[in-house]
Amino acid sequence: RQQERPNPLLAPEPAPAPAPEPAPAPAPLPVPAPVPVPEPAHTHKSIPTILPQPAPDPTGTLPVGTLPPPPPPPAPDPTQLSERAKQIRELSCCKYDEHGHLTLPQDPVATVIFGSSREEDMKRRFKELLQKHPNLKSKYFIITGTKQEVISIHQATEGLGTTGDIFQKTDAKSTDDNAKFTAEKLRELNVADRDIVFFTFPVLARSGIDALEHYGLSADKVHAAFSSDWISDEDTTIQDAWVDSKIEMARTKEWSGKPPQAIAAAAAVDGPVSMAFASVDPSSDWAAVQEQARELSEREGISLEAATRKIFEEQRHRAS
Repeated sequence: RQQERPNPLLAPEPAPAPAPEPAPAPAPLPVPAPVPVPEPAHTHKSIPTILPQPAPDPTGTLPVGTLPPPPPPPAPDPTQLSERAKQIRELSCCKYDEHGHLTLPQDPVATVIFGSSREEDMKRRFKELLQKHPNLKSKYFIITGTKQEVISIHQATEGLGTTGDIFQKTDAKSTDDNAKFTAEKLRELNVADRDIVFFTFPVLARSGIDALEHYGLSADKVHAAFSSDWISDEDTTIQDAWVDSKIEMARTKEWSGKPPQAIAAAAAVDGPVSMAFASVDPSSDWAAVQEQARELSEREGISLEAATRKIFEEQRHRAS
């Protein structure tokens, strides 16, 4: 009988070969320790340590975080000034700190402005004053002078945000008019004993302060604010004769428009002329006498008081 052949389709499946064992995993590479990175200097965190911090603002007007303005340039050395510059500095009556910079009171009650024919100088420097001392913008303003002189001061304040009340006299004809109006207004406001900032052309400041003192203000409370350092030593429009006459007026405490009673009280003269001063009738045409004295003062280069004495002496001689 024929031998049967095995059917390959029915043959049992061979046992699977054993799977190879997996290779051992490689050892992990060592991870280097992180290197610390220094914080860059421009990060927000480091800004406060780099930028200068705002200095305390005594006026309280600078916004928070605003840096103060740069310090003013070095003041001129008073010992290096010309003789005329020293005279104008003396007439200006300004006070300076140890570095030679103008000083003003921290909390003045008012700024008093006596007008001057040097309107452009007044306007430019008054604007600079308000910009450097913004606390003055909210204080009283007392402005006296001619109509045009007052207008020029108003022009200086345009766009600066001044909020203080303004009192003005636009028909003042002399330093005496200015001082009398100012003293009366400060008394009306009940602040005549407070510090004030006084602004006028430096050559005129001494006589203005003398006049304010005559009308009851304390000279220690009047702080001049137009520094002579703001005037060029080469300004030929400031005549030597004008400066010399103001130095002489300062010596004798004179000012334009000074009333006869004040002249009589201040004059150190002998009997007959002193009696002439004291006997002046206030209702007489004293303005005409003053005008004559001013013309004589300019013509002969003598002080206003000396010119007034001379006029009275001539009147007394004619009367005798």
